[in-house]
Amino acid sequence: MEYQFNFDALNRPVACCSMDHEAFGDWLTHDLGAHHQQIADILSQLDRLLNKQTNQWQKRWADYRLKLTQEDAIISATSTYAEQGGQGDYGDSLFDDHEALLGDDESMGFDSEELSLDDQQGHAICGLEDFQTLILAWQEFVGTDH
Repeated sequence: MEYQFNFDALNRPVACCSMDHEAFGDWLTHDLGAHHQQIADILSQLDRLLNKQTNQWQKRWADYRLKLTQEDAIISATSTYAEQGGQGDYGDSLFDDHEALLGDDESMGFDSEELSLDDQQGHAICGLEDFQTLILAWQEFVGTDH
C-alpha cells in the first residue's frame, strides 16, 4: 500500500492512500487524527495479534469500524458516514472513546458480496504487517513538529 501524509490549511494531519486503500487514509484523517493514545492502543493490539496472543480486535469510531485479525486489517465506513457520502462531522466528538467491539464479520458490515461499487469505496483491506507499517508511519508523522 502506498500512502502520503500532509497537513491541511488548518494544520490538521491528512492521509491519502493508494487506490483500493482510500478508506484507510480517510479513517486516519477523520477518525484517528493525532490522537496519540488511540494510536498507541492500536499498535499494542497489533503486537498482540502478530504474536498470536489474540485472534482478533475490533473498534468503532465516529465514521469507521476497524477489524484486525491475525492476517488482515479491514476498515468499513459506518452506515451513517456512508449515507452522508463521507461528509461526517469532525468536531470535538471525533475522539470520543468507544469500547472495543467483538463480533462476527456480518455485524461489522464486512459482507463484501453485498457491497455495491459505491459502498466499496468506504471499505478496504490490507495485510496486518502493511497496516502496522502504515500506523507506525502515521504515528511518526503526527508526532513531529510542523
